[in-house]
Amino acid sequence: MFSIPLSLFVIIYALFALITLIFAFINIYHIVNAGALNLLSFSVSALAALLMFGIIVITGIFVSSLNLGQAAVLFENTPTLPSL
Repeated sequence: MFSIPLSLFVIIYALFALITLIFAFINIYHIVNAGALNLLSFSVSALAALLMFGIIVITGIFVSSLNLGQAAVLFENTPTLPSL
């Protein structure tokens, strides 16, 4: 029986969210540094940040109801070769 703890998936998701947040800051830095801060670029960046924040909040609501002490079981009934 092969199992993966659910907390590992939360850690992977947190790393993904952190990388996405870093890209958002790079986007804002690039807009300000290039002098392209107009209404369209500000609106698109704000919409992307709002969607990212909303997805993280909704995911947090769902994850808070999980028991992270459990494990996701993979390959529960692994076949074995009969002894000869």
